[in-house]
Amino acid sequence: MPTPAEVAQFAAANQTIVRMVNADLASFWATLPLRNPDTARDMLLEFVPILVAQYGEIAADAAAEWFEQLRDQAAGDGLFRAVGVLGNFRARALDPLESVPPVATESTVRFAAGGLYRPDEATRPKDMPATPEQTLKMLRGALQKQVLQPGRDTLVANTNRDRAAYGWGRFVRPGACKFCRMLSGRGGVYTEISAAFDAHDGECLCVVGPTWDQSAPKADVRAEFVASTRTTALRLQAERGDAAAAAKLAEYRTRLANYLEELPEDAGVTYDATDDDAVDGD
Repeated sequence: MPTPAEVAQFAAANQTIVRMVNADLASFWATLPLRNPDTARDMLLEFVPILVAQYGEIAADAAAEWFEQLRDQAAGDGLFRAVGVLGNFRARALDPLESVPPVATESTVRFAAGGLYRPDEATRPKDMPATPEQTLKMLRGALQKQVLQPGRDTLVANTNRDRAAYGWGRFVRPGACKFCRMLSGRGGVYTEISAAFDAHDGECLCVVGPTWDQSAPKADVRAEFVASTRTTALRLQAERGDAAAAAKLAEYRTRLANYLEELPEDAGVTYDATDDDAVDGD
């Protein structure tokens, strides 16, 4: 696994990408005719997917480069012999459109843009932000996840492709939310191709840390998959009006909330704190 200092350096590069996205979004936002919500929404629908694709490509390229740096270091440390096929491996940067399809970005924009309309207009969804400024904040949080996702997917995909790699773990930033710290603190690396790395909107700055150490403990992906499948099934049944499923789902969520409440503050694998940890505006 990379050291916390190495992860912190890569996380700082991600933070720089996020800041550039925020700056471009803010500049574009200043040009929007907010008094004409339809026009402002259409302008965002055209601009934001381009923004995600451009910076998503940068994030994916940075992740591929970091993967190769860590791989070369692992080979130098004797964790595997870089000969033959293993010596010819080259990391590939994922297409950002594969990680974040434009339809997903457009859906985010359409929902957030609902806050540009007056509360009495039918175009505005329920529970939308009260002001355009809150809409901008919502977009910034969503874009942080979408722009960094191609880099995260690049690290997971190359770990799965590389015959010498053993798996990957989750590093969390100092002060990360309890859910991220819970995922990071399970004490193992993910070695199954079916395991995907997910993140949430906003302040989540979790990092994928690949490893070539065959002695690293494994996380129980199968158990997590079964639990996730069961929860999804309960949610779908509850949405169809199944009262028993709704009760079981509520019980599960209560147990999870109680577990997170009791989670130690130092849970999770944390990368080194720096003076530049927080993304502007978080």
